[in-house]
Amino acid sequence: MWYPRPSIEDKHAVIIGLGSNIQPDYHIAAAQELLNQTYAVAKWSSLHRTSPVDVVGTQPDFINCGCLLYTADAPKALKAQLLQLERQLGRKPNSSAQPRCIDLDILAWDDELLDMDVYQRQFLQDIILELRPEYRPLLRIGL
Repeated sequence: MWYPRPSIEDKHAVIIGLGSNIQPDYHIAAAQELLNQTYAVAKWSSLHRTSPVDVVGTQPDFINCGCLLYTADAPKALKAQLLQLERQLGRKPNSSAQPRCIDLDILAWDDELLDMDVYQRQFLQDIILELRPEYRPLLRIGL
């Protein structure tokens, strides 16, 4: 284990990534509000503007950010809740290559990275390190 368990008893430390390239100012703010109402959000990262990667056609840039939250939920339960929040915000099922009003992904769970895109996308590493600097060894940065 890279760091001690969270001090919040019986809770998992989770980093959620948010992204939008359809009305991103609105959808990111709405997602932040819903997550703040639903979970014990401890910290938000700054916003990052990124170019679309592996997409169909020309698309607008994404606005991305992340949050550190604490939950007693299991990973599958949290993922189901995030999918429900995406639908609540207007996300329709589509391929990852299409524009998205909102995308909510579990990037890290306690001391484990769950999203392998973290290793290919610098902005995800930046978000994680802003929220949890002690994750540097997990990202294999500066070793």
